[in-house]
Amino acid sequence: MKKTVFLSSLIGFASLFFFSYAPAVSLYDDFSTEEIDQTRWKQGLLVREIDALSSKLCMKAETPSSVLMKEFPYSVQNELGLRDPDSVTSLQAEVTVLETRLEGSARAYAFLGGRFYNVSAGTHDTYLGDVYAEVSIRETGKGLEARWYIGKYRTAKAKLWDMASRALPVTIEYGKPYTLSIEFDADARRFTFKAGSATATYGPLGIPKNPKGAVKAWKALGVTARAYREKEKAFISATFDDVQVNGAPYEDFSSPRIDETKWVTYEYVREIKEGQFRCMTRGSTGSTDTVNSYLSVKSPKSVEALQATVTLVGWEASGGASAFARLGGNFYNDGTEGKGFKGEIGATVTIGGSDVNPKGEWSVLRFNDKEGNIELAEIIASGEFSTPVAVGDTYTLFLQWDGSRFTFILNDEEVEYVPDPKSIRHPSRQPWRGLGCGVWFNIEGQEASVEAAFDNVMVGLR
Repeated sequence: MKKTVFLSSLIGFASLFFFSYAPAVSLYDDFSTEEIDQTRWKQGLLVREIDALSSKLCMKAETPSSVLMKEFPYSVQNELGLRDPDSVTSLQAEVTVLETRLEGSARAYAFLGGRFYNVSAGTHDTYLGDVYAEVSIRETGKGLEARWYIGKYRTAKAKLWDMASRALPVTIEYGKPYTLSIEFDADARRFTFKAGSATATYGPLGIPKNPKGAVKAWKALGVTARAYREKEKAFISATFDDVQVNGAPYEDFSSPRIDETKWVTYEYVREIKEGQFRCMTRGSTGSTDTVNSYLSVKSPKSVEALQATVTLVGWEASGGASAFARLGGNFYNDGTEGKGFKGEIGATVTIGGSDVNPKGEWSVLRFNDKEGNIELAEIIASGEFSTPVAVGDTYTLFLQWDGSRFTFILNDEEVEYVPDPKSIRHPSRQPWRGLGCGVWFNIEGQEASVEAAFDNVMVGLR
């Protein structure tokens, strides 16, 4: 089949061709290792989902490649946030640390915590003056310990200044469950922390009378992996169960999915499983955020083409939200004045979408702000493949930018897009090549999710 279509583009004159050309590619990663290979990819592992066998919340986190760690300490925090944090004065859960791996002075911990009150003067909408407290089980390289911590935000940014911290006198072992709890009594000006049989309190000294509520109210449970130097690594795996809020049962994770009426963060997976890269993202009523789970090629400038086999394991979209698996990248800048992502030209080839049934699509877009918000991006050109897409079937996706044209392939169906040469002004300021899952355009907080498996990633080098 050969077809030529001419269209008007926002960046000039373009053409589409259906033909049978594809450049040579070679194997980049077949995901035969148990862990994400950070010599090839920038990200580390992250998992947040309910385990079907144990009916417990499974949480994992890992620090990324050193190319992403620009400031230290560098933390990867994987959290499950409560839906109504202002009303939460106490939080309790059964916590089991299953495994940690540390290099150097890195640390990893499972925690319950949040921002409980504010001590700043005046009215503002920043972190300034908020007081954060947590109880945790942590590993620092000397064995597991239980510890409580209180810190204050001294500036408008989310950076804490330590107020107080102590270990709790209880022996902690891997694989065993412990009840952790944290409670703030504003009238008594007192925090109470518990881990197993141990209890500690803080206050009233150091806590003001009649403290006002936190400006950036937030309560959560989760895990954190933290590195203090460039070559350090941290990993943690833990489970959570039998959550209580304000002394009453709140969540036992007996449902197969995270309950959107109780939490504002949902399923998220980025891991190697059974010889494939598994990714999953979900959006729902508690959040309108764009959610991406992806792997980024470590040296993107050298990669001209990207190919992978992709299977939609699960997919759901509603209310205009788009859920998809994709190959994508940022390839050049059109010269739009500004910094960051502004003027960056990106391209994607996807399966999924926002319709009743999944489909294959391609698109070229321009970012219009320096942060790279997809909701503000402008679609320059896009189209649908005629190849049917179904959950459970495996497809070969391909994307290439050769310096003058884009090539998109779904199985044996190929599309070429040629932008106006005058628009190709500068190399990309934010070069990126990658693959993964996403939920985009969930403006109204609708239910949307995608789980996909990637394998046999191939690249074409310049």
